[in-house]
Amino acid sequence: MAVTNFVFIKSTDFSKLEKQAAEVRAIDGVSHVFYGPKIEDPQVSVLVAVWSSAPNQKALASAVSDATETRTVDLDDLKALQAPATECLTCFGIESHFVKNVQDFSAKMDAGKPRGYHGGVVGKVKEQLDGKGDAVMLLIGWDSKEIHEEVKSTPGNVIIENIHLLRDGHKGLDMFHVNFKQL
Repeated sequence: MAVTNFVFIKSTDFSKLEKQAAEVRAIDGVSHVFYGPKIEDPQVSVLVAVWSSAPNQKALASAVSDATETRTVDLDDLKALQAPATECLTCFGIESHFVKNVQDFSAKMDAGKPRGYHGGVVGKVKEQLDGKGDAVMLLIGWDSKEIHEEVKSTPGNVIIENIHLLRDGHKGLDMFHVNFKQL
């Protein structure tokens, strides 16, 4: 499992984001960096730092001093982040059984292999999100956001057949897509 930080930055300056990504990649212990703006809200960018050793949160905070939020999870696979498009779902205020529901949903997606699907990974968020309680993240890799939307709207698809697993057991959610670049 790799400790992974999702850092959110309110900015449309992509060249600044690229510089921040390069600075984070140069931090000792960082094995991968992914970055890009949210497709649904290009005013917010996401920078992902994957650590091969103990995270140096102080160096990360220094490199991305304009971060508005950070979410830390343990991930055992990066294929969703390496896909052309990544769906990022965070459910917060979760009940004790909900992480298992998300893992079951991800396993059903793996078994069903819908068109354009690259794989998924689940990680429990380590910090409390602004008083929203415990949280879990589900990352799903797709060929594109459009393919995800098409698959979702196809009758009898694996998403619709298993979405009940994600409907109950949390107080709210945040979902977006990013076409991550990787360093």
